[in-house]
Amino acid sequence: MTNNPYQAPSSDVNNTTTDEMYQPKLFTTQGRIGRLRYLAYSMLGMLAFIPALVVLIASGSLAGSLDGEGLGVFAWIIMGLSYLVVLVWTFVLAKRRFNDFNLTGWLSLTYIIPIVSLVTVLALLFVPGTKTSNKYGPRPAANSTAVKIVAGLVILVTVLGIVAAVVTPALTTLQ
Repeated sequence: MTNNPYQAPSSDVNNTTTDEMYQPKLFTTQGRIGRLRYLAYSMLGMLAFIPALVVLIASGSLAGSLDGEGLGVFAWIIMGLSYLVVLVWTFVLAKRRFNDFNLTGWLSLTYIIPIVSLVTVLALLFVPGTKTSNKYGPRPAANSTAVKIVAGLVILVTVLGIVAAVVTPALTTLQ
C-alpha cells in the first residue's frame, strides 16, 4: 500500500472540547468554584467576622452600653464594616458558584429575597457545576486537602450544633 498524497488527513474532528482546568484563587471575582470550595470559602469569610464580634463584646456594647460614647461606637463601626465585607464576600462567592452552573452571577442577588434565599443557598450547596468548560471559564481543579478539611469542619460544626440544640433542652429538664 502506498500513501496517497491527495487523501484527507485522518483526525477526530468531532472532539473539539478541551478538558482544561484551572486552580481557583481565593480573592478574585472571576472564574468558577465548586461546592466544597464554596463551603470552605464561606467558612473563611465567617471566621474573618469573629474578631470584630470579639471587639464588640469586649467593649461592652452588646451588653447594653449603647450611650454613644467611647469604645462602644468604635466597636459598632468595626462590626458594621466587617459585616459589609462579609456581605460582599457572600455575593462574590455566590456569583462564582452560579458561574459554575453556567448561569449569570446576577442571580446572587436572590439572596435579598427572603424565601428565595433559602432555595438559593440549597442550590449553591447541592447542584453540581458543569463538568467541562463553560462560558465563564474552565472547570476548577480538584479540591485540595485543606479545602476538604475546612468543608468537613463546616459540616461537623453544623451537625454538632443541631445535636446540641436538641440535647440541651432535654438535659435542662432532667435537672
